[in-house]
Amino acid sequence: MSLIGALRNFFSKLAGESDTVTQPWWLQIITDQPTCIYYFGPFASPQEAQRHQAGYIDDLSAEGARVFPPTLVQGNPPELTIEGETAKQRLTQIDSVSALQLR
Repeated sequence: MSLIGALRNFFSKLAGESDTVTQPWWLQIITDQPTCIYYFGPFASPQEAQRHQAGYIDDLSAEGARVFPPTLVQGNPPELTIEGETAKQRLTQIDSVSALQLR
């Protein structure tokens, strides 16, 4: 998100407005072997994202990746695919990673 976008979002929230209706939904899927964070989307609604998640999980599993349960996130991801050491660093920032169960 750009600085202008961040400021607009901040002031909108102060004014009681919300842009969450216009922000797209993405599926965040984390894999091990290889360690990656994938973002699939954008989707107009959580329901649309959930309808598509099985296909993404099946594709990643067919490639031999161990797949954690997907997470639904709103807003644009920093990148669509985050790999290797960068993915490992980002995962240490996610509090719930240790609680994730492998599919």
